Amino acid sequence: ELANVLGHEIGHVAARHAAQRDTLMKVMTVLNTVGMIGAAAGGATVNGNGGPIGNPGLYAYSRKHESEADEIGQNLAVAAGIDPAGMAALLRSLDAYERLRRGFSRETGYFDSHPAARERAAEAATAAEVRRFDGTFRIAPTQAAFLERMADLPVGPPAAEGVVEGGRFLHPDLGFSLRFPQGWEVHNTHSAVYGVSPAREA
Repeated sequence: ELANVLGHEIGHVAARHAAQRDTLMKVMTVLNTVGMIGAAAGGATVNGNGGPIGNPGLYAYSRKHESEADEIGQNLAVAAGIDPAGMAALLRSLDAYERLRRGFSRETGYFDSHPAARERAAEAATAAEVRRFDGTFRIAPTQAAFLERMADLPVGPPAAEGVVEGGRFLHPDLGFSLRFPQGWEVHNTHSAVYGVSPAREA
């Protein structure tokens, strides 16, 4: 399931769906601006907040994009020797969650950016049936070989964003470190590092 959903997200990138969405957004913004100028020039009152025409969901990936990404994700799974039926299993779980939360399965509406999970699960299950894959996929042939491969993977946030060791913050790329007082909680985020005193007054 994880491999299929990762393949799905890779599919969005490989098919340049974000670029297509951004192009559409720019076109709609231009049309909206022209329409507002025309309405103002004609003496009409322009209501609303001046945002883009149409449903905000228009700027999410389209249903066509989602279906295409599902297909690419399953193809990538097959190429890696992973069962493409994992996509259908994941989508059935999403549908079950929808039923648990809402009391019924969501149907695809006109303005929905994503097809309903039940519909996508059925399509993915059918697609998995016609795809042949080698079911012998293994990350490594033995546990020792697996651990050897895992040994080179970094764990935790990248050092380029700074590292907290005890009460000291170190930033290797910027070449400085900062020691916080003993007992302070040190929080390192993407944009800042900060410390909180034990009494939380500073």
